[in-house]
Amino acid sequence: VFNHLIRIPLGILGILRGRDYQSPSLANRVETLRNSGLRELTSGYDATVRNAISHGSTAFRVQTIVYQGEQTSSELSVREFAGLFDSLVDSCHAMVLALLIFLCGNRNEAIPHGIDRLPLGLRYLLVDGVASHRAFNIVSMIDSEAIRNRRQLNIYCSTRSLSRMIHLFESLSVGWNCQRMGGQNYDRFAVSIDCGKPVPASIFLNAQELLRVSRHNLPPKQAMAAIETNLLWHDAPNWARRLYVWKNIFLQAFTLAKFQIHDQLMKSGFRVLSSRYLVRKIENKSAAEIRRLEAQIVLTAVELPSRRKLLDIVRHATRKLRRKRIPKVEITGVGKIKRKPSYVWIKLHRRDGRIRTLLSSTWASQNLLLQAEWMSVRYRRRPIFVKSADEVLRGIHIQFNPNMLSQIDGNA
Repeated sequence: VFNHLIRIPLGILGILRGRDYQSPSLANRVETLRNSGLRELTSGYDATVRNAISHGSTAFRVQTIVYQGEQTSSELSVREFAGLFDSLVDSCHAMVLALLIFLCGNRNEAIPHGIDRLPLGLRYLLVDGVASHRAFNIVSMIDSEAIRNRRQLNIYCSTRSLSRMIHLFESLSVGWNCQRMGGQNYDRFAVSIDCGKPVPASIFLNAQELLRVSRHNLPPKQAMAAIETNLLWHDAPNWARRLYVWKNIFLQAFTLAKFQIHDQLMKSGFRVLSSRYLVRKIENKSAAEIRRLEAQIVLTAVELPSRRKLLDIVRHATRKLRRKRIPKVEITGVGKIKRKPSYVWIKLHRRDGRIRTLLSSTWASQNLLLQAEWMSVRYRRRPIFVKSADEVLRGIHIQFNPNMLSQIDGNA
């Protein structure tokens, strides 16, 4: 992925300087970017580590891994290698995000040049951005060749609805948007929809017919003529379909209204508590009949809040998590009945990070600000997570990071 993404800045440099930067080896191309003031784009790339992994020249020791290159070697701990890999992933994400922002900001100039010339990965992200929603996701897109040398785009999707009409509507929407986002050269769209059944629903659309409907601004019902093969096996009652539609309309409208209200409040100088933190991960830590929930929470602001604000955030987050229903977990598997938890555990972090980094945070990292535990009245006298609390707030046992306690208390 990194190898393909750096071809774009190298191509621009090559045009500006009249040189070929695409032919040299990967290591030389990376060095060209670094010598051209673009070192940030190469963060996480290590030629010695890459060559050692590619050619199998690695040796595992008790606490470190030795990567042996042709002329140099590198010895890294597991944490150091994970940091190197994370930096490489961040570099790739940054380049993809920059490309998407550039395309969206210059769409009037990009469209005449042909969106179909973009790589399939970028076209997938564009289609995913306009066709996916909270109840329907485009999982992947793959090029292939069908019978009679017809060029086919395979689109794999997922949804929670079993309704045949919903599947038909979403399939036509996906095909329509694929056509808009550079799909003019395809002959057929093969849409597969995973709806939780053993056999996915499938439908095959004539891409050129969709193109004709789009170019001539024909009524949407004319798109039905593009259906070649309909394999939409599943269906749901009318009431279930209507409930699905109205539920998604309400949730999307509610989310938009909530965002607008928060935005107006922040512009007026008032910040609601829910905008001060972000729930990054929720885990079901239940043990048999005792339902337990653990959440990793991060602050959204850069500055460190006061002790009072931290307590307000913990109280607000706990109240939200207490309402979340979870199944019990036993040796035989996960139960089907969902109920509210008896325990809620919270770890509040100062800065965001990868989930595995948040899960492994300790007091020494100084990123973990506090840990809190709420228990229902039945288990109020038996704390598990926080046995020595610095403060008890409405049944919530809170323990602050001892290494940051003076900083928290001194922050008014």
